[in-house]
This record gives sequence, C-alpha cells and structure tokens, in this order.
Amino acid sequence: MESDEKRMWSAKITRKTSGMIDVEVEASSKEEAESVVKEKLRDGEYDQKMLDAISFNAECEEDEVHDVVESEVSRFAESDRKSFERFKDIVPKNKFEWEGGIVLYDAASEEFFNIAFGSGSNLDIDDLNAGFDDYIMVERYELDGTKGSAFVVMDAVDNGCIDYTTEGLRGVDGGQLLLKRKEWTDGDIRRFITTALDFVGCRAASIDDLYKYLVYIASENERKR
Repeated sequence: MESDEKRMWSAKITRKTSGMIDVEVEASSKEEAESVVKEKLRDGEYDQKMLDAISFNAECEEDEVHDVVESEVSRFAESDRKSFERFKDIVPKNKFEWEGGIVLYDAASEEFFNIAFGSGSNLDIDDLNAGFDDYIMVERYELDGTKGSAFVVMDAVDNGCIDYTTEGLRGVDGGQLLLKRKEWTDGDIRRFITTALDFVGCRAASIDDLYKYLVYIASENERKR
C-alpha cells in the first residue's frame, strides 16, 4: 500500500506549437501526479508556460504527459512552502507567472520592501551557464524623514511599486536574487517573499515571525517580457 504522504513530482509536457516544458506537482503517487498534471493541463494552467516555450517548437502531434518522476528536493523547497502558506491570504497572486512585483510595509520598523521579478535582461552568460534562468530584484527602504509613511503608501498604491526615486525613502539594502525556476513550485511571487526578505537582511533573527508585521501595499502587474 502506498503512503498518503504528499511528495513532489516532476513531469514533461510537449505541445506541437510550443515545445517541451517541465512542471512540478505535489501528489502521493506517480499515478496521482500524472492525473494532477493532466487536470491542470486541461484547465489551462500551463498555457502561459507553453507560450513562453514556443521557440523550442518540439514536434509532437498533441499534448502529452510523460517522464513523470519524483523530483529532487530543492534547497528552497521549505522556504517556498512556508512563504506561500504565510502570505497566500495576505498578498494577491501575480497576474502573470514569473512576472510582476509587490510592495510590503513593516509597520514595526517603518521599512518598505519592493520585491519584483526581473525582465531577464540582467542575466549574463555566466549566470546562464550556471543554470540560472530568472531573478528577483529586492529592495529595502527606510523613511528619510522628509515624508511620512502614509505619503509613501499612497505613492506605492498609485504606481504599483517603489524605487530610489520615491520621495520620502532612502535605500537600506537591495540586490538581484538569482533563481533557477526548477527549484521552485511555480512562478507565484508569494513563494519567494521569505527568501527575498532574508536576502536583504530583513530582521534575520526573527524571519519566521516577520510575516506577522508585514502589510501588503501594492502590486505591479505590467508585462515586462
């Protein structure tokens, strides 16, 4: 008898017009994993990923699901799971997978965070050779004393983001968090929040409790790719 414990499974999907993509799902068995992938395929959940893969143009007659195997556990798997559970009811899902950004506010420290997927243009040949195929830009700001937090919040809501030009803020930390998509469940930005905050040294000693103090402010959902 197979265990009911959920494990992560990967599968390849091919479509004549778009080529081959890799996907991952949680399931208790290979059969359940294949069933889940097929259901998601019918519901159109992989359509955008298929469109992104169009340049590969694999030659097959129809949608196929094959090579279903248990996935290697990613070093980010626990962060992915915890982050999603913490923020799924606080932060809305980004409109397009692997695109968009969010602004969060820590009311306790009066700090703001801008977390956004990049356009891909910053990846250089060394990054690509190392297997990186995406990245998130993470920026941490504090009030500079010229404007109150309410002003910054309104600015963020109006623009969907904050940056170094936003009045009332000064940068504290920031950088480019390189990603390998295969190490994450999907491109839902909520899965990356905990890792992104840790990346910019956000109250690292209490990162597990930080989500309790964060307020979702705004989203940026314009296509960049």
